[in-house]
Amino acid sequence: MASLVNTYRGYISAIFIASGCILLLNLVMSAAGAAQSKVDYIRWRRGLLKTISELDHSEMAILREFYIQAKNTIQLPFNDASVTGLRRKGIVIPVSNLGEYSYVGMLLPFAMASETREILRPEMIGLPLGEPTEEEIEWIRNSRPDFIRAIQRRKSVLDW
Repeated sequence: MASLVNTYRGYISAIFIASGCILLLNLVMSAAGAAQSKVDYIRWRRGLLKTISELDHSEMAILREFYIQAKNTIQLPFNDASVTGLRRKGIVIPVSNLGEYSYVGMLLPFAMASETREILRPEMIGLPLGEPTEEEIEWIRNSRPDFIRAIQRRKSVLDW
C-alpha cells in the first residue's frame, strides 16, 4: 500500500488540491448567492415602501377598508381599476378564485400581502393615530369607496 501511495503521490495530491479548490469555490458562490438574495430582498422591500407611499387616494381608501372592517380578508370587485392596480403592485392578493357576481362587479376575497401588512401603518393611508375626532370620522366615512357601500347594502339585504 505504501508503494502505491508513493507511486501515485503526485496524482493524489493534485486530486486533493483540485477537490479542495472546488469545495472552496462552491462555498464562496453559496455565500455570495445568499448575500445577493438578501440585498435583492432589501431592495424589493424598499421598492414596496416607495410604492405604498405613491398610492393614489382610491387605492389608499381600499387599504383603509382592511382597518375599518378589522378583517384580514375583504370582498373587493376584481375588475375595479384601483383593486387591479393594487393587485398588480403586489399589495393585495386574491385568496380565492371563487367569487360572486354583484352589480359592482365580480367580488373576490382579497387579503393584503404579508409584506404589505408588515410595512403598512395606519397613518400611511390617512388613518389618524389614536382616537379619531368627529371630523376625521366623517372624512373616513365619506372617503370610503362607492363599491363598499354597495357591497354592504347588498349584504344587509341578504342578511335580513
